[in-house]
Amino acid sequence: MCVRSPKRKHAIEVALAASGLDWVVLRPTAFMEQHVHAFNGARFLAEGCSQLIGPGTKKRNFVAAEDVADFAVRALLDEKPLRALEIGGPGNCSNLDVMKLYARIAGLEPRAKHLPVGVARLLSLAIAVANPGRARILKLMSLGDDAHPEQFFGSAQLERTYGVRMTTVEAFVRTSVEKYLQS
Repeated sequence: MCVRSPKRKHAIEVALAASGLDWVVLRPTAFMEQHVHAFNGARFLAEGCSQLIGPGTKKRNFVAAEDVADFAVRALLDEKPLRALEIGGPGNCSNLDVMKLYARIAGLEPRAKHLPVGVARLLSLAIAVANPGRARILKLMSLGDDAHPEQFFGSAQLERTYGVRMTTVEAFVRTSVEKYLQS
């Protein structure tokens, strides 16, 4: 089940805890497939320029969906299922770092346009009804770098504990660039 509202997520977790059933909740950080590639890298590869909100310098954590799937399988097969598990990839980097990584790996000049944070806030309000998910992302990305933490420092422990080799942003970007160049 994929639930996007934090309030609904919390309510579901509370209901699960009270149910008496075995349950597992995975709490991944931002997915690389969306936040690294779809929102940043794909545009950079297609147009040679990324569109970043504000300076794009806030350090964030990204995790590959495939890595989260590995944890889901392990949780389903474990005799003593996990209850809730925070999952994040190795390393924290900014959207600007991601764009520069795509540029380096693709052999292109790093170029980005920066949407002012005030404009992003206004856009988030304007599209909230039509596209609440995108509006939430615009709103979150328009907050200051210190507004809420988006870094994760536990991936090495996850790898040791569960035997899952986590995908780095660089490995993910390298694969994404190779696929793009082959298409």
